[in-house]
Amino acid sequence: MNGPSLQVRPRRDSDLPGCVRVLAQVHRSARYPSVWPQDAADWLTPSDLGAALVAAHDTAIVGHVAVRVGSVDHVIARQIDVPSNKLATLSRLFISPESQRRGVAGQLLSAAMLWAQDHQLRLTLDVVDARGSAAALYEKHGWNLVGYRTAPWRTPDGESLRLRLYLAPV
Repeated sequence: MNGPSLQVRPRRDSDLPGCVRVLAQVHRSARYPSVWPQDAADWLTPSDLGAALVAAHDTAIVGHVAVRVGSVDHVIARQIDVPSNKLATLSRLFISPESQRRGVAGQLLSAAMLWAQDHQLRLTLDVVDARGSAAALYEKHGWNLVGYRTAPWRTPDGESLRLRLYLAPV
């Protein structure tokens, strides 16, 4: 899967239907996102989008990641004593179920970190604490746990979730 037929590149408008299909698969299999968005394509294109990258195997989208600028978690900024205008947020990372555990997420993370570095930004992210495999992925790639907070949203059952806050390696 991570051979020559896998390409990580900027997302094109024509990629959005494929991204939504993969997101729907991930939602069914892993409940990410916890709450299915009313307009999934719009959810993948927030107003503060700095970059959107996809992983494509041949012509099929198998993964996605976004970098958001301007919506930085101020809790992280205060904790690490970095001005919020020097931070960006990794967001909307998902991999198709059949492509997971094949290095695709690592390649998308690397591409997002490179984009942030090129723009002189440090990446942060938050992840639901109960998603151990996601936290393990970030920690495997050198991300540093800097704190916890309660999610500003609730699950469809009304449950509030604890988030782990991470800072990308330098």
